[in-house]
Amino acid sequence: MKIYGTVGKLIDRYGTEVTVDNEKTKAFIQPIRYNSRYYGTTKRKVSGTVTSERFLYIGKPETKLTCDKSVIQIADRKYIVRRYDIYRVGRYGVYAYGVLAPCGEVLEDEYESDNYTT
Repeated sequence: MKIYGTVGKLIDRYGTEVTVDNEKTKAFIQPIRYNSRYYGTTKRKVSGTVTSERFLYIGKPETKLTCDKSVIQIADRKYIVRRYDIYRVGRYGVYAYGVLAPCGEVLEDEYESDNYTT
């Protein structure tokens, strides 16, 4: 049994139904509980608290996603793709993985600028 076919069948069988850029598919979505700037920016709220709500997306490699453009809808919530890549074995894509952030979050550079204005 080939791994790249097996993972796709598991996603089809056990995945959550999602809409990716107006096309229905299945994927695994779960919260990321790791706090790191690598997964995207954090947003300061008025009260001074920092939110970094991020979700891990695992789907079939045939589903094409584009960073900062593709929108994934799950039930009544929408997320934008912040990071995306395909895990490959040889030349075959096994699964696609990405980091999602809630839509409406300000998209800004991941790293602070070294230039200061006075």
